[in-house]
Amino acid sequence: MRNVRQEILDTAQNLFKQHGYDGTTFQMIADELGITRAGVVYHFKNKHLILHTIFENYFDLIRSFVRENLTEGFNYYLYYCVFHIYTSAEIIKNENIYRLFYHKDYVDSMEREKLWGVEESYRLITDDFNKDFTKEELRLASIMDRGARFRLFKEFAEGDGILTVEKYGYYRVYLMGVLSRLDEATIEKNIRRAFEFVESHSPPAIPLFE
Repeated sequence: MRNVRQEILDTAQNLFKQHGYDGTTFQMIADELGITRAGVVYHFKNKHLILHTIFENYFDLIRSFVRENLTEGFNYYLYYCVFHIYTSAEIIKNENIYRLFYHKDYVDSMEREKLWGVEESYRLITDDFNKDFTKEELRLASIMDRGARFRLFKEFAEGDGILTVEKYGYYRVYLMGVLSRLDEATIEKNIRRAFEFVESHSPPAIPLFE
């Protein structure tokens, strides 16, 4: 049986790479698949939901990969270090991809829908290291995380080249350690272990990131 929803995602990935987010329309997706525009809307109400699903499918794949392979000395800060080093590198090493990920529509959707996920990350890390955070402090940590992350990306994209892909990944996860109130030695130890893991384990790939 035809899986139209998956076909829409696959087609949208190709069109986003060819024409960019703004240059891709629902009608273009429909024409590629030989269906009506309403057939696309039935599965995805707007474009940012398509883009959101594409990235979430990738993130879910990496989350599963890290959980299956990161077994020795597991803690949630190490887990998120590995996850963000993988995903940050894959996203920002390709200008076409990071322009999709940091497109205003996608960023706005993340602000509305994903802040709770960042907050949950900090809850898991702080619980793991017996840090006593209130609900308000977790929310503030997640807000500061998102603000600093976007500023870090802007520095990478528009800066003088000092911030490399590897340094971007380092400072991305260093920030999480600081906001979780971990001591410097703990932060550095886990980041070092995370980079060692990434260097020795090749993650799975999906078409958008090949």
